Amino acid sequence: PFSTTLAAVCRIKVNARTLLVTTQSRPMMEKPSFAHVLSGEGVVAFPTETVYGLGADACSDKAVSSVFKLKGRPSDNPLIVHVATVAAVSGLSGSEPSAEAHKLMDAFWPGPLAIILPLQPTSPLSKFVTAGLTTAAFRMPSHPVALSLLREAAALGVHGVAAPSANKSGRPSPTSAAHVADDFSGEDVRIIPTDIACEVGLESTVLDLSRSPPCILRHGAVTASAIRDRTGIEVDSSEGKAEGDRPKAPGMKYRHYAPKAKVVLCEEWSQLPAEARAEAARVRVLAFEGTGSGHGFGPDSVLSLGGNVREGSQRLFEHLRTCDQVGATVILVDVGPVKEAGEEGLAMLDRLLKAASG
Repeated sequence: PFSTTLAAVCRIKVNARTLLVTTQSRPMMEKPSFAHVLSGEGVVAFPTETVYGLGADACSDKAVSSVFKLKGRPSDNPLIVHVATVAAVSGLSGSEPSAEAHKLMDAFWPGPLAIILPLQPTSPLSKFVTAGLTTAAFRMPSHPVALSLLREAAALGVHGVAAPSANKSGRPSPTSAAHVADDFSGEDVRIIPTDIACEVGLESTVLDLSRSPPCILRHGAVTASAIRDRTGIEVDSSEGKAEGDRPKAPGMKYRHYAPKAKVVLCEEWSQLPAEARAEAARVRVLAFEGTGSGHGFGPDSVLSLGGNVREGSQRLFEHLRTCDQVGATVILVDVGPVKEAGEEGLAMLDRLLKAASG
């Protein structure tokens, strides 16, 4: 298991960028541990089972404001608070969560479900975390590196880590340390590398428990059917809208997940947009296995989304970033199988629609 306390730090080059890499060879001397960085109001990029997060002490205005500044994130876009224990939620929200909330936590934590709960005036959370709302989203990630970091931070007094995805706002989310380094090269961010994959590959489901019935505000790996089957709780899965101009959860209002290239969602491959057929176009195709051999484009132009939506979700953001790296101007995405997947494809479809609208 990963230990931030005992980790020593060395530096390696990844695609000409410098990353902090942990080893287990000797006690930390020159650099503070990642947990100590958090307790010192610094910013740490860490892996979760969904995507990499850009974390800071959720109770420190200084630390959380640094996250917004680094990302270029609009100030009215709230953050998710990551915790190591269910008990931490009570202290951070100012009250004991409801029986319904506990049922969801028991069923899906640790895992890719964020739960929006009401806050009491005694909540110690930074005003920047909530974006001025009287609610906040909480999640316990299942990635072992994330859990280790959160537990060590809690031992130092940091009981909640506010963490949006570790990318510049609007860009595809990062699923590796190298992706984070791409966006924050030269900036004051400590990055935790790992060989343990972000196995989901898309951000968490966000479920709003502050309204009745509970409503999914952002689709993720935990579906409405899964919630019903495992807890008996019926939820509105129509994706609630922002209240006025204020989003209640990440992903609701602003441009998201967009690469530099134009993203085109394709179902009818015989009628491709003109820019995809232009002689000067640098086209890449994101296609599922068994749905056609690149739809008329050469094998060097095709990036596989695997054999199903689960595999496609794992690969999507990495492929979008790869397309930017090779200078693609148009990205054609085989969206038919995503739509055909029904509820299981809602999270991937949401990200594709937002990427295409950029």
